[in-house]
Parts: sequence; structure tokens; C-alpha cells
Amino acid sequence: MVHWSEYFWGEGNRGLEIFSNNVKNGAIAIEEFQRFLNE
Repeated sequence: MVHWSEYFWGEGNRGLEIFSNNVKNGAIAIEEFQRFLNE
């Protein structure tokens, strides 16, 4: 049986790092878009 966590957190896999980076960048992009709409 394949465990998803082995691929996501396994050595050499940066899934969690990439995911958290995308979430952070997504939040920044949403804030910038809201500022643009308010102007």
C-alpha cells in the first residue's frame, strides 16, 4: 500500500514547503487584488 505522507514529507520531497509557500503567496496576491479593487 502506498502512503501519501511518504511522498509528501519524505526525504527529498518538498511537498509541504511548496504547499505552504503557495498558500502564503496566494494570501499576498489576494490582499494586493483587494487593494487594487478599492482604488
